[in-house]
Amino acid sequence: MTNGKLNKVLLWNYVSLGIMAVVGLLMNALIVLYYDSDALGVFSETYAWYMILSQIAVWGIHMAVVKYVPETDCEKERGTIVRTAVMISIITALLVTVVSETVLYFMDGVAWKRSMQIAFLGLMLLSVNKILLNYLNAVDRMVTYAVFVSVRYLLLGLGIWFFSVIGVRPEWLAVVFPVTEIIVFLITLGYFMLRIPVGGKTDRKVFRKLLYFGTKILPSYMVLELNTKVDVVCLGILRSNVSQIGIYSFSIFFTEGFYMLYVTIRKMINPGIAAANNEKRLLEQITEIKKRLHRYVTLGGGAAYVGISIGYMIFCKLIQRPAYSVGVIYILIICLAIAINGRYIVFGYLLAQAGYPLEESILNVLTVAGNFILNLILIKIFGTIGAAAATAVSYFIFSFYMKIRVKERVGFTV
Repeated sequence: MTNGKLNKVLLWNYVSLGIMAVVGLLMNALIVLYYDSDALGVFSETYAWYMILSQIAVWGIHMAVVKYVPETDCEKERGTIVRTAVMISIITALLVTVVSETVLYFMDGVAWKRSMQIAFLGLMLLSVNKILLNYLNAVDRMVTYAVFVSVRYLLLGLGIWFFSVIGVRPEWLAVVFPVTEIIVFLITLGYFMLRIPVGGKTDRKVFRKLLYFGTKILPSYMVLELNTKVDVVCLGILRSNVSQIGIYSFSIFFTEGFYMLYVTIRKMINPGIAAANNEKRLLEQITEIKKRLHRYVTLGGGAAYVGISIGYMIFCKLIQRPAYSVGVIYILIICLAIAINGRYIVFGYLLAQAGYPLEESILNVLTVAGNFILNLILIKIFGTIGAAAATAVSYFIFSFYMKIRVKERVGFTV
């Protein structure tokens, strides 16, 4: 990828990220303004579990697409991969949905039960959409990828605005999830039919290959999603004050936006790493990427850290919710850890793209296990500050162990 193309793709994807951030911010603000912090707490818990279960539902197959599609130039083979991937994701997502809804049926007295029952209806189409969008990533159509991600978040934001204005009950705000996935699926399907006709057919051998890779990488992506939600989940377990969870999750949204600055770069470089590994030039590719991205990761990350912290305080004043200003402490703690470990976050999928998905799974499982244990301990002692501190430490755990495993497996460090 030339510098000009890299800058163009980065621009489009950061515009997309900006849209995601603004829409996410407005979603939270709308719930705060039209309802209260209790409603935001319920919505945040629902969203956290929705995203965690979505990783189980897609079963890592979306990342198998990013791994194997760039390794072939044959359009028929690429079509076979994506068709087979969609079929697998439908099966796994349907099973996860049935199990999740069954468990929820027997859970009484939980504030977010109804909200989750509604949201989880969108899991199957969310899984299919992940496959299709990651195919766009794999074939280097990152501008189109950015557009579709933006559309998804715009639909979520418009849905929350519409349901808030008409005054639906708080738990019914979750209907925005399945409705959004239906619309995104139809739009994406239309694009594929008109612009990327997919040949090939489902194949048993490819089915086994994708399922094998997906199963090995599943723990990694499940816990990776969980790592940004562990604090909210643990607060839901240890704290009965839904309002407190709402205020915390409102500020944590900003830290997730900051984290996505690095994840966006990661998504862009993944196909190139997989292709370079297949061509036995991985070290050369990594060295080139590090040189190109130094200013984005170091200088850009520092500027974003300051901007997000100040922006949060300004926004709390604009919406006239001074009680939420305490959240800047959580932002300062977690975002500092992300900024320090930014380089490792960018190369966070290196082990999988180099052919070691199980190693990456172990890395992320250990990271989230440490995060979970620290949250349980520190929340008990320090409350919400403890949750933020535990999450911050988890990024250092990730970087430390990743550095060791990459050195052992691929023979160099990032």
